[in-house]
Amino acid sequence: MTSRGARVGAAARYLACFGLVAGGVLLVAGIIAGSAIARANGVLLIVTVMLLVGVTYSAVFAREAQLARRQTSRRR
Repeated sequence: MTSRGARVGAAARYLACFGLVAGGVLLVAGIIAGSAIARANGVLLIVTVMLLVGVTYSAVFAREAQLARRQTSRRR
């Protein structure tokens, strides 16, 4: 992985962790305050972050597989 890719990956992991923590805090605050809207927003934030992480990692793995195939085809 290139240094740029490593930086992007680190930033994506940091933002994903931040989003999951923010969603968890919002969910807990909604439970404590008895607010259905805050609970729903917390759950939506957690689910959205998880979906974005899944899409991002699938794209990264697809790109890595493409690069690996390209390198093996050049060797032949």
